[in-house]
Amino acid sequence: MGYYDPKTPPVLRIQSGDTVEIQTLIASSPERFESARVPPDQIEQPLRDIFNQVKEKGPGAHVLTGPIYIEGAEKGDVLEVRIQKIQLAIPYALNAFSPGRGFLPDDYPYAKTKVIP
Repeated sequence: MGYYDPKTPPVLRIQSGDTVEIQTLIASSPERFESARVPPDQIEQPLRDIFNQVKEKGPGAHVLTGPIYIEGAEKGDVLEVRIQKIQLAIPYALNAFSPGRGFLPDDYPYAKTKVIP
């Protein structure tokens, strides 16, 4: 979560022009969703698995997908990625802030989490 170690091997190798389907996960812990009253059966099992099994999480809260190796790509190349379709896996989003973090770190002396259907 939060960063890639340059030594991390690719999870997928593709050719330029390939079409792939990638599953991503929402950024936050299962506990945070539970505390925001998201029903337990609506918290994705892969998110629970990552928070239970991955011990080296890095500095950020976001679950990163990859890395993906593009055959023939070289340092300095510009990559074009076309998103053809988005399928939502969960029926909600989550928005949160806390003191000292985010876009307005000094504007709110309290934390707030909101689940958005």
